Amino acid sequence: MISRSTIDRVMDTARIEEVVGDFVTLKKRGGNYIGLCPFHNEKSPSFTVTPAKGIYKCFGCGASGNSVGFLMEHEHLTYPDAIRQLAQRYNLEVEEETRELSEQHKQELSERDRQYALHAFAQQYFHLQLTETDDGKAIGLSYFKERGITDESIEKFGLGYSPDSFDALSRMALTSDFSQAELEASGLSIHTQSDKIMDRFRGRVIFPFYNLSGKVIGFGGRILKNDKKEAKYLNSPETLLYKKSETLYGLFQAKKAIQKNENCYLVEGYTDVIGLHQAGIENVAASSGTSLTHEQARLIHRFSKKVTVIYDGDAAGIKASLRGINILLENNLQVSVVPLPEGEDPDSYSRQLGGPAFRDYLAEQTVDFVRFKVNLLLTEAAGDPMKRAEVIHDMAETVSFIGDPIVRATYSSSTAAMLDITEQLFIQAVQQHHLNRMKRVRPSERESIEAMPSVALPAEPQSPVLNDEPQEADIIRILLHYAQEPYTDDVLVIDFVVNTLDELSWDNAPMESIFRIFEKSWKEEQRIADRNDLFNHPDKSLAALALHIYSIDYSVSENWEKRHDILTPSRASMIHQDVSSAVDRLNLKKVISLMNQTMERLKHPENEESAQADLEEFVALKEVHRTLAQKLGTHISH
Repeated sequence: MISRSTIDRVMDTARIEEVVGDFVTLKKRGGNYIGLCPFHNEKSPSFTVTPAKGIYKCFGCGASGNSVGFLMEHEHLTYPDAIRQLAQRYNLEVEEETRELSEQHKQELSERDRQYALHAFAQQYFHLQLTETDDGKAIGLSYFKERGITDESIEKFGLGYSPDSFDALSRMALTSDFSQAELEASGLSIHTQSDKIMDRFRGRVIFPFYNLSGKVIGFGGRILKNDKKEAKYLNSPETLLYKKSETLYGLFQAKKAIQKNENCYLVEGYTDVIGLHQAGIENVAASSGTSLTHEQARLIHRFSKKVTVIYDGDAAGIKASLRGINILLENNLQVSVVPLPEGEDPDSYSRQLGGPAFRDYLAEQTVDFVRFKVNLLLTEAAGDPMKRAEVIHDMAETVSFIGDPIVRATYSSSTAAMLDITEQLFIQAVQQHHLNRMKRVRPSERESIEAMPSVALPAEPQSPVLNDEPQEADIIRILLHYAQEPYTDDVLVIDFVVNTLDELSWDNAPMESIFRIFEKSWKEEQRIADRNDLFNHPDKSLAALALHIYSIDYSVSENWEKRHDILTPSRASMIHQDVSSAVDRLNLKKVISLMNQTMERLKHPENEESAQADLEEFVALKEVHRTLAQKLGTHISH
């Protein structure tokens, strides 16, 4: 179990904009940062990071949290593992409390945690086989050297080798406290018909797949012997960790360079990615031989709005790759292309030219996707009228995928000119393709919207008279922001609030739960509840509510005094006034509620004695109401 002191150090050190920035491209806007939400598909950024509060919030899907909560949600980590990952990121030592034994901790690891551990074990095994064994050096390392892959790249990408053995990895894993069921679930091992367990990646060089936080989630293997019965390339199957459609090879190593260069080069294979890194081009990722998917396009969009597709110099390959452009466009990416000479791929051509010359080639040969595709298709049409008509429809469909209507209109105009048809005719074709696709995708879009993550926040009351939730939320805001601040010289805000409102009944049950957490920790443990514990509360609706309320705060701008020569009160006096007013407002609303209840009883009294008692209570409540209203200098209708 991680010590409380470690958790506190991590929370004090972690910067929310840095943690989220590892996964999302953030743009500064005032004191906040904005970006595209990683938890649902969106074209316009509604995801806000607030460094001053250490939290994020998406105004599109409602996702919110702090640094730990972000890693838990995005990387599917447990609370302890999220803390450990942050500690590692900021080079902080993790102190484990000794009362929990390591064996007990192992048993408590989730299935996902065990799979991460198993993949890390396998990657280390493959890497050591490559670099430390005679077979690995003679076979695997020789292959990499022949492909011009350096020792630095081998380390950078964690490359490895799996010996041509029936069950070498499986046996090693079984002796290292992993189970046969875990090996099969990971895809590293296969259960044979003869009831044996067999290694999946036998006799192959290994390319690990990493998620965005740098954890190994799967592997790709290339066979080194000539065996037509075996696939040349073999990837991990779909598992709890690895989803082929949601993974881009090299994106973990490239994400910072993509952000810096505001462009992502997209290639096909593992060695293409590695070759470009060695040529000094690190903003590159690969679809790993699979058709590009919407999920992969959205991954890229989180780091850059621009994509440059590098095509192998192969006509059939280029035509096949063109299909992926529509997916890129549909996900609001600006697309350029770079064709290579026939027979070349990014890896071979970068090695042939050398790094500087290859970088110059990319800069000179990058062309807009529309011009590239029009020229390619018109060349193939070769003056055939029917084929030319097909080209026009093909290009109209491609342009229709562009989301921004202004950009779509601009491309419609320029493409019509290149195709030598009237702009009006081409725009009609574009609009027809756009409408046809909207009709087809509307049901799936509805499903994706319904599947968006959401948080249960209290409904806005129809009238402030109906319940006291706004005033109750204000008390929770006070506790989340100012609990540790002095209310008077010798009384803290937490002490004043919990002792003043401890017997109060609450309209909103989740808000009362938060209040009782503060009350219990103060009265029974003599400590102030840690708001980060609330933000990561097991009850996600309660955690979301705490974060939602915490994100609401009020402060007087220092510009009032600097620019307008208006004297502003001190922080201490403002906190005192804020707390007093919040408590008085809540008490006033409770008094109004009690007065209404008493009035209803007076309309239908049980007997004369009860009527007299209710009348006396109403008079007393009315006096309290008058006192509180005067103190607040306001009037609250009832």
